[in-house]
Amino acid sequence: EICYSKSGGERYEKAEENAVQYIAKLLYQHGWGIDRVKKHQDWSGKYCPHRILSEGRWESFKQRVQVSLNNLKNPVKKEEPKVTQLLNETGRKAARNMIKKGVEEKLFTSKHENVDKYSDSELISYGFAYIDRKSNIN
Repeated sequence: EICYSKSGGERYEKAEENAVQYIAKLLYQHGWGIDRVKKHQDWSGKYCPHRILSEGRWESFKQRVQVSLNNLKNPVKKEEPKVTQLLNETGRKAARNMIKKGVEEKLFTSKHENVDKYSDSELISYGFAYIDRKSNIN
């Protein structure tokens, strides 16, 4: 049942999309195909869903349900963002040593206990901060 069919507009469009998603979910849960989707008209002869029928959209409605069902069966996997390696191991070691030296020289207020777990971008950032602070002292 799709409410707001007589009034149309945004509320009806949302109700129709809700019906598409709900029907697809039911088909998926029961392991059924799109052939199980029927109109009220198929059972009782009632001209229903009347807006979809009067606009000649029954097949496109079923296609939307099929697309939604396909998405449930084969969800699109979101690609994990690729982590770009900015430094090689030698660069990481040099940056960590620079930060530790900055702590010893009291250029940094933080102790940076987890410097070995810093990302490449953090190492580069603190490395630049060390160079900047060191150059301002001299």
